[in-house]
Amino acid sequence: MAQTTESLKLFHRAGLIDRTLHLYMKAAKAPYKQMVNTVETRDRYYQLAALSDLPAASLINEITLIPDENLFSPWTQQIIPRSRKIKFIVSDEAYSRDPEGVYKKAPYLTERSISKALDIEGAGLLSRATDATFLTTPDQVAIASAAHLNEIGVWSNIISSGGVANPVLSYGAVEDGIVQLMGQTGYNGIDNYDLMGPYDLWVTTENVGLANRIVKAMQRHDTANHDPNWAGDLIRNVVVVPRASASTTTAWALVATGDRNPFLLVNGLGLKTHYWYDGDNDAHKWNARKMWAYGAIDARGFVYSAGA
Repeated sequence: MAQTTESLKLFHRAGLIDRTLHLYMKAAKAPYKQMVNTVETRDRYYQLAALSDLPAASLINEITLIPDENLFSPWTQQIIPRSRKIKFIVSDEAYSRDPEGVYKKAPYLTERSISKALDIEGAGLLSRATDATFLTTPDQVAIASAAHLNEIGVWSNIISSGGVANPVLSYGAVEDGIVQLMGQTGYNGIDNYDLMGPYDLWVTTENVGLANRIVKAMQRHDTANHDPNWAGDLIRNVVVVPRASASTTTAWALVATGDRNPFLLVNGLGLKTHYWYDGDNDAHKWNARKMWAYGAIDARGFVYSAGA
């Protein structure tokens, strides 16, 4: 990358400074907060248990034995929060100079580093949805897969449009994705899962313009005959996942909202920051730590396309 100075250098070694240009945002709305539900735990792990369903009630004649039904858990899964940490150090000489009070902002910078890690990992819900080494649902396959299990076989939450899997983002593909969400069934593979909306549309930065035209148009944006945009009415938000663009520019997904959203952020130990003076090294130090893990309670409530 081209540089306008002779080289990059430690900030406090840069000599006379008239103005500091911050090469980071001072505040940002992290996308991961719009993508997951959050739960807190102080236990070593958070245990998920998939639950079967009861069938629809039957017509039973008077004084006739009612058949017994039961619930069971076909799969369980543990979500184990793990620590992410960062430490920042500066000499007392630099701290004492502290041009523009930069080092007084160290607590904010370390907290921002934690938030950045949360956001990078959360982006994997879109960019690594088909990667079982990143995250699996309780049936032990990737969150986006054509091999999810139910009582009668396998099913897919990969979007198909016009007979083509993983279609590019378009109004027709969004319609087909919504229809797939509405048709997702419970574990018995028969009963509807009641995913009638609203939904969020997840996209990379490359598709944010197209996504908003699809969602916000009064009529279908790709036709001239004024067909109603019924799909857009069912989409609550377009959620832009900028960090996903490092791995994919075309992936997109539809996700149920509220308690139907299948994704969790399990917070273990909360954010903790420390400051201390290290007399042995005549230095000032700050660190931050937070424990978390992302998890998926189900593959239902989510449909995905690689977009290519």
